[in-house]
Amino acid sequence: MAFNNSKKESSKEPERGKSPDWVIRARQGPNSEFFINCGAAWNIEVNGKDAISLKLTAMPIGSDGSFLLLTPKAD
Repeated sequence: MAFNNSKKESSKEPERGKSPDWVIRARQGPNSEFFINCGAAWNIEVNGKDAISLKLTAMPIGSDGSFLLLTPKAD
């Protein structure tokens, strides 16, 4: 799905340095009970609609492409 990112429309990217609203996690392997962090996500607005911006930093070998979005742990 493509978005019109013209400056006329209200679109907001994640603010630089802003803590993520979500942590992206995936199983270490197909039948693993353990999860690893694979990236982060931020709530944003695109063309006046709520959206989520994802930043993937890793992909587990053998992953089926399923991910969980979890709220980050408190520091």
